[in-house]
Amino acid sequence: MTLGQDDRKPSNPKQQHTKVPYFKRKETPCISYSYTPTVASKIYNYKRFLQCIDLSNPSLHPLPCECSSSDFNYSPCGHVITGDLSIVKNDKLRELLKKGPKYRESMSFTWNQNVKIIMDSCEEYARRWAKKEDVQLDTLSEWIKSIRGLLLSRINRLKSTVNTRFVSIFKDPDVITELTHLQEHYVITPADKASNNYTFTCKKYYFDSLVKELGLNATPGNPTYTPTNLSASEIIDNHKSALASFGFDTTNLDLDLPYLYCIPKMHKNPYKQRFIAGSSNVSILLTKVLSEIKSGLQKYCSTVYSRSGINQMWILKNSKELLEHLKSTHFSRVHSIKAFDFSTLYTTIPHSKLKERLAKIISNAFTSKNGNRKYKFIVVNYDKTYFVKEKSDSENKYTETDIIQMLNFLIDNIFVVFGGKVFQQIVGIPMGTNCAPLLADIFLYSYEAEFIQSLVSEGKKYLASDFNFTYRYIDDVLSINNPKFADYLSSIYPSELEVKETTETNNSASYLDIMLSYDTDGHMNTSLYDKRDDFNFSITNFPFLSSNIPSSPAYGVFISQLIRYARASTKYTDFVLRARRLSDKLLSQGYVCDRLTSSLRKFYGRYGELVIHYDVPLSRMVDDILSWTI
Repeated sequence: MTLGQDDRKPSNPKQQHTKVPYFKRKETPCISYSYTPTVASKIYNYKRFLQCIDLSNPSLHPLPCECSSSDFNYSPCGHVITGDLSIVKNDKLRELLKKGPKYRESMSFTWNQNVKIIMDSCEEYARRWAKKEDVQLDTLSEWIKSIRGLLLSRINRLKSTVNTRFVSIFKDPDVITELTHLQEHYVITPADKASNNYTFTCKKYYFDSLVKELGLNATPGNPTYTPTNLSASEIIDNHKSALASFGFDTTNLDLDLPYLYCIPKMHKNPYKQRFIAGSSNVSILLTKVLSEIKSGLQKYCSTVYSRSGINQMWILKNSKELLEHLKSTHFSRVHSIKAFDFSTLYTTIPHSKLKERLAKIISNAFTSKNGNRKYKFIVVNYDKTYFVKEKSDSENKYTETDIIQMLNFLIDNIFVVFGGKVFQQIVGIPMGTNCAPLLADIFLYSYEAEFIQSLVSEGKKYLASDFNFTYRYIDDVLSINNPKFADYLSSIYPSELEVKETTETNNSASYLDIMLSYDTDGHMNTSLYDKRDDFNFSITNFPFLSSNIPSSPAYGVFISQLIRYARASTKYTDFVLRARRLSDKLLSQGYVCDRLTSSLRKFYGRYGELVIHYDVPLSRMVDDILSWTI
């Protein structure tokens, strides 16, 4: 259903219980939403900026800037890079940008239009429901009729209180003048780690950063990229031909080479840039295949761990998994917490080693430990991926050789466009490729497992067990109770990769969104850590209620964040501090205190196991988090 805000959402089929008793499907129908467009496409201009650059025509390059006299000049680079919305002089535009790129303007509507949209969706749902039950559509006629009756009744109540006419802010000439001015001088992009926020970067500096990354104009660049003599059309034709050979339907496939672009990493000091390119169809399929292979590796390593007491699987799914593991592990005493980070992991992985390591992992997934063939195909369907031993009627089945060929094709055919020229990535994998995190994960796993296995084979099982509490989320590593972990980095990972220690103090380290520490008695404490707290401008990370979205999912954000805070916070004071900040922000964004209170009560009732260790009654929690706001 295409709907607007909740006050324009007149009925909910979930409330209707006039269902046919002999239906096999007993699930209650639920509403789905087709949202109106966000404002992002009207604000962001980095794609248009890149499309206008022509390296063969210097007149199309950005003109010298006037950043030196700007109040928003970032001194380490001498140009404007900022997320401070004070740079926007028009009040209306600034207020809009404060709501983030995911904000949706309200749109004018008519009640008759809403009735038609909802009833058309209802009748379409009834047709599909009747077909699945193998009955006539008339069987659901009373259900459809009851929905319509409640819909009209709700509309009659809302007509006198709900505004149906809205004027877009982009109709205001002063707003358009200011936005045009900003887009003429700056490249507007999301911020790294804070995608719901705008950043403004001097066009000349943005251009120069990409030129430097590609090593153009005699600048010392990144060896990751090299110019190619192939034209874009030749590369696309080769890509289509390869896809066809892998069994992809290329009839209506419209391919374009991705532009290389960058977004500021404003949580770094000094600021850095994250360079990003696009993805391909092969990458999407490989994501499903590699996910299944990774799952198999994790199951195998879990069995090995339970039998030998040695952990060779350090890969983490997320911080939730880390917290669950830490809570299930009863450390007698914590005496070391160390954190590490790979520098530019994606763009430094050697292609030859990546292909060699991944091919071996893929082959092992299809064979038994004795070398015999275990599986003949891997089947990749829309909603499920699985291995089969002999036969499969699926058209989407692939052999070990197919998968390795796809992988090699993907790695050998990474191209980006900048300024009308095409560049090939000859080292590493591009950010933005669907399977990039999986490629990096499995590549690093192959070295980690090899290192642990070598220690065991050398009779150093005790040393191998020192690495049992090692965790890695892509390029972030955490080591607990292994103070000499850094001494072994060069023995674990290939020399091309640079790993830096990021431990904060002798007894604490931030890892993902968690701050870990231990006291003098060796007891571990955790609290929430948010890199965005280090930004020097106000962050938007939750939806505004004035956005053209339903309010129920918006209030659901409050509950989901409370769950996150409770999981991460050992101490009640840390939990309350985060929850109060959140409630304050949500109230400033149009949320209602009574509904937040109701959501807090719902959280306490449904997720009591997360807060039971605080030993705090609900009434006190409500007072501590929300009463001060009333």
